[in-house]
Amino acid sequence: LMYKYALSPFAQFCVDQYTPQSIAPNVLTFAGLLASVLSLVVTLLVNPSLGSGAPRWLHVFTAVCIFVYQTLDNMDGKQARRTGSSNALGMLFDHGCDAINSSITMIPICSVLGMG
Repeated sequence: LMYKYALSPFAQFCVDQYTPQSIAPNVLTFAGLLASVLSLVVTLLVNPSLGSGAPRWLHVFTAVCIFVYQTLDNMDGKQARRTGSSNALGMLFDHGCDAINSSITMIPICSVLGMG
């Protein structure tokens, strides 16, 4: 329900209003991955032990980065369909970035949960 009525329409709105047709869908995918990498780097700099003593802003920053990632990941498919540039290589790149994101996002989440 959340995806159908909130996240997907928001991503469609972002594609329609803010994304030029000249932007390749893989650029959106890679930008989303960079948001996750940024979350990882900031987490390791601010809370390298991943313990429970992290500042609250770090948890909010992690949540924002995850939201940016999932929005851009949702936007890339919509952009590909909009521009008619959907192909197998783009899907492979998207799924590869999803796999990398799943791995590196675990570290900031462990920091949020204080599991260091």
